[in-house]
Amino acid sequence: HRTNTTTMQPMPALPATHVRWWLSVLVVAYCVYGNKGLRPPTRQRPSPGCATKGCPALPALPAVSTSGTTTVPITTEAAMRGVDGAPVRDCLMPHIAQFNQTWYAYGFGIPANATGDQRYPTCYTSPDLAVWTRRVCSTPAVQVPLWNERTHEFVAFGEDYGSSFASYTSPSPLGPFTKKQQLTAVFGLPGDSKTFVDDDGTAYLIYNRYSGPISQRFAYVYQLNDAYTDILPRTLANTTRVMEGLWMVKHHGTYFLFGSPLVVYDDADDFYLTAPTPLGPWAYRGLIAPAGSRTFDAQVFRGLEVPGPSGKAYVVIATRWCNPYPTHTPPPPAVCPPTCVCHPPFSNATSIWLPLFFNEDNTVAELKWTDSWTLETGGTPSLA
Repeated sequence: HRTNTTTMQPMPALPATHVRWWLSVLVVAYCVYGNKGLRPPTRQRPSPGCATKGCPALPALPAVSTSGTTTVPITTEAAMRGVDGAPVRDCLMPHIAQFNQTWYAYGFGIPANATGDQRYPTCYTSPDLAVWTRRVCSTPAVQVPLWNERTHEFVAFGEDYGSSFASYTSPSPLGPFTKKQQLTAVFGLPGDSKTFVDDDGTAYLIYNRYSGPISQRFAYVYQLNDAYTDILPRTLANTTRVMEGLWMVKHHGTYFLFGSPLVVYDDADDFYLTAPTPLGPWAYRGLIAPAGSRTFDAQVFRGLEVPGPSGKAYVVIATRWCNPYPTHTPPPPAVCPPTCVCHPPFSNATSIWLPLFFNEDNTVAELKWTDSWTLETGGTPSLA
């Protein structure tokens, strides 16, 4: 430490005009802040990611009315839109659910250089179903995770198609998920599969049989255990209907199961079943779209339920593997391939979204084609 021995000179006196100016500043400051009990505003620190290059502007969201209803414009063949307004093309066959006021979509994309049935998983989130943002996620499958209120964790199922299931858990719907266990072997080996959670929290696994003669590849339903990590083998229910795709919903106390004939990547006239409970007995009820339309050249694989003050809005989400679909003579059901005309790599595949309505007798109203429509997230879809 070195001592400074330099003699300090006294500070020169300020001119009288400067003194008066500083006094006036102090008086004004007191009147503004001290006299009114206020403090001077603090300067906000820029967040680390925006300090040097500036923060990007957030996209404008649709106006939300005081009734809690948002009007979302839907383009049937390009329903999901990114923050730039462009269609989202890498979230095919999206499985969508809402957790904590945020919508999560789990789907897959097709590599640009794909030569076969090659896919990669993708996840998106949205606050309003209108603007979707790509997220990093780690899930065992493209299916929607289930929130288990008893265990307070998300449960997802990984499937080795045609072989087995395994359950995984995570504190977040985006993962990472940790393997919990292999599920008890399901009857007939699993093909297409979906899950469904009833109003009382009971969960179910729905799948179509992968093995055996085509004429016996029915859709089956198991109830899951309370932790959602395994099936209860004794609960096996047979729909006695050969079908794939699969989407289950509940409306006015009746359970509806939507699906298609076994056509692999082709299309057909999709149909629905109903039952008084998820475990049946199931009964065939008819087609969901005009006969011969081949469900608008698409295959039902999932749907969307949007709760709101006036009830739920239901949306059918179908996959059009080939877009546009090749001109072809419809093959007989359940013999595809080799008679299918739509084959991988599906570089132009897309999902179509159409509103689903129920008749007064609680049957499904025939789907109507429209290029665009609006979804009222308060619970009422509209074709306007």
